[in-house]
Amino acid sequence: MSAVENIKKRLEQDWFNFLKTNSKKLSTNVINGASPPSVFVGPANIFSASKDVTTPSMLTAPVTNFISYQIKADRHIERVYNDGDMKSTEAMIDLYQKGISISQISKILSMGMIGRKKSRKLVPTRWGISAADQAISARLIEETKHFPGVDSFMAFTYSHLANRYSVILSPASEWSFEMVESWFDINGNIAQGSDYEDSRGLKHYPQIAGAYFAGRLAVAEYLHKVRRLAAVLIFREILPEYVFPLGVWQIREGVRMAMRGRPETFNDFKSLLGFVTMGSSVSISEWLRNSRLFREIKAQKKISDWI
Repeated sequence: MSAVENIKKRLEQDWFNFLKTNSKKLSTNVINGASPPSVFVGPANIFSASKDVTTPSMLTAPVTNFISYQIKADRHIERVYNDGDMKSTEAMIDLYQKGISISQISKILSMGMIGRKKSRKLVPTRWGISAADQAISARLIEETKHFPGVDSFMAFTYSHLANRYSVILSPASEWSFEMVESWFDINGNIAQGSDYEDSRGLKHYPQIAGAYFAGRLAVAEYLHKVRRLAAVLIFREILPEYVFPLGVWQIREGVRMAMRGRPETFNDFKSLLGFVTMGSSVSISEWLRNSRLFREIKAQKKISDWI
């Protein structure tokens, strides 16, 4: 058996182990409109996808219970739906500020329910989710730029669904953000993808696609809540057990959970890196080899350096 076949066999076994470990977390007794797209009911089944399919439609299982009932439209959603002059971006931000969840906002956008009347159209679900994450995080970041900076290096960590998240906040006078993803390819080598933006914002569609905006939103929410500014670096380690993508919702929620925890604080960046990479299968040098934000932090000088 070749090395590639060995890796594929191990990944297949890892996937079954993943299902066994996380089936309860991914399941629910009743499917409703608020359920993420990967929710399934009852014992999960693996389906076979053709070689041309790169993003499966996730897990399948028999529905054990289905409840049909009348619902009353949320008055905030009804208001923006009836406003044919409000732009879609303004509508999304308005709904978010009124407490409507990101999941609901992205669905409303996908169904063509918001925006100027003549411009409304159906939007693919994937685009709708990323558009909501991007628009709302951009507004939060714009407001965050006027807050005072954090006064120490801070690290937040969280693991779920075969993903490890480490969020680093660094003292800075201007907003900057970078997200680095790392995983093992079919040959057993470490592969990476990353994107970076400074205070001027992102000038291209991110290499890591919607994951970038999902992680950015979760961090922007935290900084806006505590009224602080920072340079932000997110490490996402995708473990071998994570065979099929569950969607960017789990990235957003994973980073949100990380930001709800108690941060570890450090006086220097080197000590912080040692902490966030502890137990990781990816070395510090591999995490930072393409990090633009790391180079900027490393080049920063303090007043004490000149005395």
